[in-house]
Amino acid sequence: MITQDHGTTNNVVFDNKLGLGGACSVNMTPKPLGSLNAITLDNNIFTNDSTLGCPILDTTATSLSATGNVFAGSGLPVPINNKGAN
Repeated sequence: MITQDHGTTNNVVFDNKLGLGGACSVNMTPKPLGSLNAITLDNNIFTNDSTLGCPILDTTATSLSATGNVFAGSGLPVPINNKGAN
């Protein structure tokens, strides 16, 4: 979960890691304290076992770079689910 409960959240890097499980493996949820800026999710491997079928859950309020993310085993690209403005 990437959020800003206590202040702005900037410059988060998740690179060359393993993402697995959870409702959504990586969930970005902006709150009233401003947008999420400079979030980078690059070159990661995800398992296909998130309970809501969303390895990456993004919003339009997030400044996100996400490239090279694939599913373990198949090597297929990982989709980015977008839940709207917030």
